[in-house]
Formats: sequence, structure tokens, C-alpha cells
Amino acid sequence: MMKDIICVMGKSCAGKSTRIKHLKEQFDNRFYIVKSFSDRRIRESDPNDVNTHEFVSKDVFEQHKKEGKIMSLYTSPLGYHNWITRDSFSDSRINLLAIDTIAYVDFFDKYKDEYSICGIYHNIPESIRKDRYMKRNGNLDGFEEPHLDVSNIPDLDSYDVVLLYD
Repeated sequence: MMKDIICVMGKSCAGKSTRIKHLKEQFDNRFYIVKSFSDRRIRESDPNDVNTHEFVSKDVFEQHKKEGKIMSLYTSPLGYHNWITRDSFSDSRINLLAIDTIAYVDFFDKYKDEYSICGIYHNIPESIRKDRYMKRNGNLDGFEEPHLDVSNIPDLDSYDVVLLYD
């Protein structure tokens, strides 16, 4: 059975995790939230963070890497990792996955023949995103995150990406 995967992308504080949470709440029997693994610290000021990430130690990352389980990987300049494994997905529901744009392109290129993959790029006005970011982080350090920009997707149509504006 081919897995259906909707990848939700967007810049920090654009509402990716919140959008995924609302879809799951509204259509619980249809959607499954794919939790990517992350060895970064949990953001206490972002309660939806735990909806889309399973926080683990760096040892788990090393183990998954050693076992060849990692399908898609983002390594932050800050030293943390976000990744998914084959057993992260549901066979019986539509999978919702928060992913950065660079990892999406790589994931799509590698697995488009094996899975049914499409992307949604969630966009909000920069002023609103900036306010949310400041509220969540207390400063604007790291506000510009190039790996989350839609410009990393060379051709939206070829990569089955829809732009969503709030």
C-alpha cells in the first residue's frame, strides 16, 4: 500500500504545528501526525512543538544513523538534528509531516515513486511571524532561517507544493 504524505512547510512561527494539530483534531480518523525525531531541546514557549517532534537524545540519533534508519535529515548550524525513519509513518491514514524545504526536496526526490507526497507551504505576513517569534523566543536570534524558505524548492509544480496564505 502506498503511503499518503502531506508535508507542511513554512518559516518558524508561521503556524505549521498548529495547522497540523487542527487538521488532526478536525479529522482524527483520517490523519496521522508524523513526529520527526529531534535531539534539540524542547521549546517550553511552544506547546505545539511536542505534537510534531519526538525529543530524544543524541545517542538515539547516532543509533538510527548506525542502523541506516534515517530517511530524511536536517542538521542545524546549531548542532541539533531533525530526522524521520520509515517506521514514523502510518499505513492506514494520511500522514502529516512538518519538514523544512531543503529536506522536503530531498525527501520528494528520493521517495516520490514509493509514496504519494505533496507539500503545503504555510505563509503568513512577516510582521505577524516576527511578533510570534519574539514572543516565543524573547529575541530575534535565528529569525532568518534559510532552510525554511520556499525559494529552496526549485519548481513548486514539479514538487507538488501548494502555497497557503493566512
